[in-house]
Amino acid sequence: MAVLVYLFLLCLAVAGGFVALHLDPLTKEHVLDLADQRRRSYLANYFRFTPGQVGVNGRFKSSLKPDGKFYTVSEPLREWPRIAAGLLKGKKHEWIVVAFEREQRIVLVWANKGPNNSTVPLGLPMDSVVAMAKERGCSSILISHNHPNSHPRYYDCTTPSQTDLDSAKHWQSILFTVGLSLIEFVCERGRAYEYWRAYCGSFAPLTAFVNRIQRLNGQSRWENLKLHWQRVFHTSAERLCPDVPDGEVA
Repeated sequence: MAVLVYLFLLCLAVAGGFVALHLDPLTKEHVLDLADQRRRSYLANYFRFTPGQVGVNGRFKSSLKPDGKFYTVSEPLREWPRIAAGLLKGKKHEWIVVAFEREQRIVLVWANKGPNNSTVPLGLPMDSVVAMAKERGCSSILISHNHPNSHPRYYDCTTPSQTDLDSAKHWQSILFTVGLSLIEFVCERGRAYEYWRAYCGSFAPLTAFVNRIQRLNGQSRWENLKLHWQRVFHTSAERLCPDVPDGEVA
């Protein structure tokens, strides 16, 4: 019993010490640290994908044009990676699927077939991808391609090749210049494996989160303590249900 009382008193002392030391407003560095935490939480929630496999429309799957074509769609962003993987499941050649995202929905898709089962070049210029994305008001591009595997018991084709990584880096450099984020997946047997994720700084910009924190910072000792607690223990409400104030996201 004495040990429990001692532990209780120790916890109270630690908690009291934390409170006493964190009643002042956050410093500039602390504000930036908390803003970065909140932005990362917001982006992780925005681009959270449903795992596993899903059945797809067989008629649409069989209608994909090998030479490439745009398709107008309306699919939830969270479901898209496994939908794309379902569309590519069973393909003997490599295919590439480019999805255009706006407000957490996929609104446009491009797909084309590669010349064999080991490579698939994008069948349209990246300038055209950029133009279509801007025309539709999109904020991110999701690119999926399949790795056909005729011997899945012996080979693992779920990892990207060096060519995949090099092309992702190149495409990112182009998309970032026009404010587009990029996420890429390799698909095998109906499952999508993410290997590239790059957020453009203009999407949910850090300044939006900084501004929100600064409006609260210094208002009262209680608000200061809450902000310090969120920063130190990563328990902010924005981490659980992230939100960016209206009118603050470019």
